[in-house]
Amino acid sequence: MSETIHSIVGSGLVLGGSAGFDGVDWDAVQWPRFYDPKTDDFIHPRTRRRMSRLSCMAVRATRMAGGLDAGDPTPLVFATANGEINTIGLILDSLIDPDRSVSPTQFHNSVHNAGPGYWAISSGRTAETTTISMGELSFECALLDAWSRLTAGAPEIQVTAGDEAITGPAWAAPQHCTHDLCGSLRLVSGRVSGALGRLIHVGVRAVDDPEVAREALDGLVERFGPAEVVADFSCSG
Repeated sequence: MSETIHSIVGSGLVLGGSAGFDGVDWDAVQWPRFYDPKTDDFIHPRTRRRMSRLSCMAVRATRMAGGLDAGDPTPLVFATANGEINTIGLILDSLIDPDRSVSPTQFHNSVHNAGPGYWAISSGRTAETTTISMGELSFECALLDAWSRLTAGAPEIQVTAGDEAITGPAWAAPQHCTHDLCGSLRLVSGRVSGALGRLIHVGVRAVDDPEVAREALDGLVERFGPAEVVADFSCSG
């Protein structure tokens, strides 16, 4: 079976939270740097004051990956396991308060596709966006969505994935997000000379065993260098 290959031509990664991240002192390395939304002049100050940290990181990572270099019709696929979970926590706290005074800004920011919306506002782009929330498999499913579109003829796709640290709602379980993290990949159809990496799909087959499907999806995404490859995978369906 012939391989279907698409190219990764841009990448971006932003971090937040504390300096300790899985035992790595990110302050000691040059990249990725911690992201401070207050210093990002790309976003209008009035807009920036209304945005959540997740939305700010999504805009920053998408831009770092070359989102402004992509054509205006280039779709954005945004993946997030929890979405604007801290904002939702604030709204729920307001609803159980006797005054029940919900901030219009918080309500506006509570939707899970707030990040792509702010990207469209800040960049002036009018392309379609899709937001995928599939728990721990959100990024993998977003890549599957992107691969499908590229294989069907789309020339270019931007994939941005991220979550903010759960700091507010005590009911959030599992509290698996303890750090802010957002990354983005700019993908183009076919082979491109000098690409950062490749996204290869050899074949999709139906998998009846949920454990086998999970293992296949878990193996989809790997850290890559210029010569490495995101390999083929299987998925249920």
